[in-house]
Amino acid sequence: MKTLLKFLKYRVHFLLTIYSRISVGAELNKGADFYLYNLNPANPKQKFEYRQIDIYNGLVYERLLGENFVLTAKTGMRIAIGSGFFEKEKSFEDAEIKTKPKPAFYANVGLSFNPFIKKNK
Repeated sequence: MKTLLKFLKYRVHFLLTIYSRISVGAELNKGADFYLYNLNPANPKQKFEYRQIDIYNGLVYERLLGENFVLTAKTGMRIAIGSGFFEKEKSFEDAEIKTKPKPAFYANVGLSFNPFIKKNK
């Protein structure tokens, strides 16, 4: 047990250096969005749309790698707060079909290049 605690202490120290950060938060995202045409042959100009708005809650870890690369890892829960199938010209309240997707786990890893980073020495 003592060895495990030492290992965990070392790992946390490695994660939280001056070249990294951990953030907790939420992000509002316009999720799925697509259109359907010609569903009603009697009214070919009628268009339908599916809209979904999501909130992504979770953790973000960022670490500077080398001089100009940033590693980003995100994880958390995706929660749909509103979704449905609408006639394109109508409002969100006039949904033909309303859906309620279940919350889902998400994970995202990315690597970005930033030539403008200046390290403090």
